[in-house]
Parts: sequence; structure tokens; C-alpha cells
Amino acid sequence: MEQSAGTVRPAEPQERSAGELVKDLTELVPRLVRDEIKLAQVEMTQKGKQMGIGAGAFAGSGLIALYAIGCLLACAIIAISGVVAAWLAAFIVGAAAVGTVLAVAATSNFLTDFGNFILFLAYFLVPWTAINLTDFYFVRRERYDIPSIFKATGIYGRVDWRTVIAYLVAIAVEVPFMNTTFYEGPIAHAFGGADISWILGLIVASGLYYVLHRAIAVDRAERPAAVAPAIAGRTT
Repeated sequence: MEQSAGTVRPAEPQERSAGELVKDLTELVPRLVRDEIKLAQVEMTQKGKQMGIGAGAFAGSGLIALYAIGCLLACAIIAISGVVAAWLAAFIVGAAAVGTVLAVAATSNFLTDFGNFILFLAYFLVPWTAINLTDFYFVRRERYDIPSIFKATGIYGRVDWRTVIAYLVAIAVEVPFMNTTFYEGPIAHAFGGADISWILGLIVASGLYYVLHRAIAVDRAERPAAVAPAIAGRTT
């Protein structure tokens, strides 16, 4: 059967040489490997981020819960020791118990909400703890005048504004790095949700507090050397 003059025969596919096929293969294989590696990196990053957030949240909530229990026990001890009247202590404990029962009964997400609340408190507890540890080990060097702590006119004064400044500045530095259920800071968002605010709060609070109280730290460090000769002279 002869082909009519008006029809066009389709172009036959060109056969490629073995060298061209080998060249294409050498280009496609590395590209495929690179794509698979990138995909694996993305998956591992997402899984690692989720595991890190979960582990950090669990550890943080556990530590803060232990700290909160310690505070409650301290308050109970103070109440029992006679600082407050017995009826007032019973009223406080009873009100707390009733409020807890009502909170559990009122919401089905109490544990989740309570956990989020405890984690939120960490943003305020970390700078406070950093200041206390810095003051104890590096500024006061484990030497305190205990009676003056309970006196507004004592050597520590009513309010130490340098401490207040260090605490508030540390919290302000934390805000852009926070990542909570109801707020995500701009820098935390840029980091893909990574929350490093507590690290910055720890560093800024302790460093700024030490700088503002450096005069006390230097005086405490030099005082033993100055007092030692006087004590030796009295004993001779």
C-alpha cells in the first residue's frame, strides 16, 4: 500500500550511542544521590527538632515541677512554724485543694494547660535562678548576714535596683526567642521554632548581675587577705 502524497511519515527516534548513554547515567546517578541526601537531611532535621522539643519540654517541666513542689513544702513549713495562724494556714491549704479539684473537673485539657503554664514560668525562673547562683558563688562568695536579709534597713536594703535591672533585661532578651503555645518570637520563628531563650536568659542575667555588683565581688575577694593580718596580730 503506497503512502499518499499528503501524509508525512513521523520521524523515527534517533538511536543514541553507548557513550552518550553512559554519560547520561554518570550525570543522573550523582544528582539522584544528592536529592536523596537532601531529602534525608530534611526528614532528620524535622524529626530531631520534634524529639528535641519533646525531650526539653519533658525535662524542663519535670525540673520546674520539682522546684514548685519544693516551694510549696517551704511555704507549708513556714506556716506550721507559727508565722501565720493555724486557721489561716488551713484556709490557704483548703482553698488550694478546692481550686485544684475544680480546675481538673472544669477542663479536659488541664494537664496540657498546666504543663504549658509550668513551661512558661521557666522564662521567669531561669534568670532568677541565675542571679541567685551568681550572687551566692561569685558575688557574696557564700557569706551572708542572715538577720539583715529580713530587715528593710539592713545592709541589703529594701530593694536592690541593680538586681531588678539585671532580671528585667534578661527577660526582655528572652522575648524574641520564646516559642510557646500562644506566642512565638520573631527570632524563634526565623530559627524554625527553636527556643533558646532560656540559654540567653541564663547568660544575660548572670553576666549583667555580676557586672553591676562587681564592686561587691572584688571587695569580698580582697577582704580575707586584708583581715588575715589583723587576726594574726591579735593572736600574737
